[in-house]
Amino acid sequence: VRQMDLKWANEKGSLVQCKMKFRAQFSEGLELRTFPLDRQLLRVKITAELPVEQFQFIVVNSRDKRFEAPCGWDMDEEMQKQCSAYARTMDYNFLFRPGGQRSCVSMLLHVQRDGDFYFHNVL
Repeated sequence: VRQMDLKWANEKGSLVQCKMKFRAQFSEGLELRTFPLDRQLLRVKITAELPVEQFQFIVVNSRDKRFEAPCGWDMDEEMQKQCSAYARTMDYNFLFRPGGQRSCVSMLLHVQRDGDFYFHNVL
């Protein structure tokens, strides 16, 4: 689902709010040492296709924690309060890239397995 809304525009530029919902599946090797109380880190980095002079990401409210975790997992709320999404306009990965530097948004999510199912149904 994609939703775009033009907030303002003038001769100096414009502000477009874009909301996008997506689904993704991530996998890794099965590690049972901490099961069923294991935790995972999910890092998401979105980089603009245009130079920073033409396009910049702006994170309006990074404290609004509206992240959803799949069934069997939940957010580590205590740790997540310390993390937020942030935007950078100067990215060291693209410092000498032809076409200039790119704006990027970085997010870090902490998720942990909800062990209730295992404890109530398996043990």
